[in-house]
Amino acid sequence: MKSEELQEFKELLRKRVRELLEGIGGYNAGIKEIKEVRSADWVDKVADEAPMEVLESLGGLQRQEVAQIERALQRIEEGTYGKCARCGEEISDARLRAIPHTICCVKCQRGVES
Repeated sequence: MKSEELQEFKELLRKRVRELLEGIGGYNAGIKEIKEVRSADWVDKVADEAPMEVLESLGGLQRQEVAQIERALQRIEEGTYGKCARCGEEISDARLRAIPHTICCVKCQRGVES
């Protein structure tokens, strides 16, 4: 992969990390707000739990994506970015643009999912 392309992917990955971290901050603020507003009524408590669980789950998914992106940035530094972790072939440019932190080509990913 060319140096310019690697730099472009690096910027794309860094931008996504910033977006995710901003989102995680928003989820954490939402969780804090829900905890502060909880009422003593049992029905209200149950109703309050569902949004908080959704927020916590979404925050967890975003933290996972941040970790995947950090690993992708490390692969750029190591010179292994864009190569499939399973077969060693180049991952298509279209796939990397769609999922820049991916570690598998489409063929190998299908094998993992089936």
